[in-house]
Amino acid sequence: MVTGLLVAGNFVSYHKEYFSQIVDAAHKSGLLVLVLLGSFVLSFILGSSGKFAGVLSISLPIFGAASLPILFAANWAGYILSPMHKCMMIGKMMFGSTFKDYYKVLSGVVFFVFLVSVVQTYTTGL
Repeated sequence: MVTGLLVAGNFVSYHKEYFSQIVDAAHKSGLLVLVLLGSFVLSFILGSSGKFAGVLSISLPIFGAASLPILFAANWAGYILSPMHKCMMIGKMMFGSTFKDYYKVLSGVVFFVFLVSVVQTYTTGL
């Protein structure tokens, strides 16, 4: 699993220009929603704070600081809900918690954080 995460992270890092072009094209087309969804999926698959920050750092310069709250929330949501997230694995191992238990609690927190980020981004900006 760790090897898989490292390989995926290195793949994204090695092809940063390609992923940057995809994000740039989405920005020019006004497709922030597509980038948010893609960021969420990548962060969900990678499940690592370093990789989530890397995905965020690719899209942030293109969309600008005014989009930071919503970009951060989408990336963070994918990271925190990822079954690859180490806290979920440790909780399952140490306490017998199931992913269903985590998702019951975390889905509400993620929804609230994302809602606040949408309001922040589209009403007041930074």
